[in-house]
Amino acid sequence: MQRSFMDWGLDFLSATTKYPNGFTQPKVTLGYFDNSGVGVLQRMFFDELLGFSFYRTPWQLVFPGQTAGLVRKAGVSIEHHVRFYNDGIIDLEEEHGRFRFSHYTGKREHRKDVLEGLLQASVIGRTWGDRIQPLFGEKRYNESL
Repeated sequence: MQRSFMDWGLDFLSATTKYPNGFTQPKVTLGYFDNSGVGVLQRMFFDELLGFSFYRTPWQLVFPGQTAGLVRKAGVSIEHHVRFYNDGIIDLEEEHGRFRFSHYTGKREHRKDVLEGLLQASVIGRTWGDRIQPLFGEKRYNESL
């Protein structure tokens, strides 16, 4: 199905009325974590991802329970969105780029394998990997977009 700029705009309006974003939830853009063991592990991995070309953005939708989020370009028209949740889950979604007409309606994949690869390549993976890896999971809020 061919999508237009008008379709993208309507999808954007629908998504932003359904969920808040980083502009209205600036703490999530910056990332906030509790001081429990799980929160400390999430913060360590969050900080590590910043060294793998991930960046903070207020343009990311904020799903229920989300405490932090990062994005990176993973190709010409693909993005990786990592979301951290207050129940300890760390989720990575691979989706169409932000300015593609299919950004909101296109296929999204949860990619634990990408998170595992990043953890293995990181400095903290050698010492904390066995405690961080079990936090990788899926939240399916994006299916309601």
